[in-house]
Amino acid sequence: MQKTDLPALTLAVSLIAVVALAVPANSTEVRMGRHFLDVVGRPFDELDSTPEVLEMLGLGVQLFVRDMRDCQGLASVPPSKEHGRDGTSWTYAIIQRIKVECWSVLQMNPGSAISSTGLDDRITPAMVHGIMDHASALEATSDEWLKALTTFPGGVLTCKDGERCLLALPDGNNPPDDSVEFELVLAQGDERFIRVTQLFRGQSGYIYGIRWRESPSGGEVVAIFPDLLQ
Repeated sequence: MQKTDLPALTLAVSLIAVVALAVPANSTEVRMGRHFLDVVGRPFDELDSTPEVLEMLGLGVQLFVRDMRDCQGLASVPPSKEHGRDGTSWTYAIIQRIKVECWSVLQMNPGSAISSTGLDDRITPAMVHGIMDHASALEATSDEWLKALTTFPGGVLTCKDGERCLLALPDGNNPPDDSVEFELVLAQGDERFIRVTQLFRGQSGYIYGIRWRESPSGGEVVAIFPDLLQ
């Protein structure tokens, strides 16, 4: 019977474990946020691939946007140029939400598999304050951003489940005049796609998407959608 070199075997197993830890598990999978739902309220993490997600989002596009059939078309429309099925603010808010979702999924590789988010995908206070700091910097660059964005110093941050957070500026009113909601749309690797909804007295205003990248230094905004300066 051939003898097994236990020290060598132990070393080999240890090296395999180190390599496994060095490569993030399922880093190419798209992890769908728990509040990312289709038009009938079904979670997108039940699907198998990003093309399926885009197909279901396309149904929402067709339902709420006139003369538009898919995400690619909606994402290319300039801000405030979307033609809703009616002129209500409710429909316009839905279109903005879908547009950010479409943009987020379109950034993914079409061959990416779908999975659910985990505890590491939660929205953190650092992300919220980083996004608000980025918005403040944009406000200082142009009148277009100044008119579109709502920022305020401080505020009270409340996160119900880690994937939906509300930053509010207390002013004695209920709901307060100014607040901003952050919702996780999806995640892949060290990136998070977050939908930001500006609220005035609890009613939806301007809605935009953020591409956030985590890093050892704390993370940063790497893209905003729509970009009013492009």
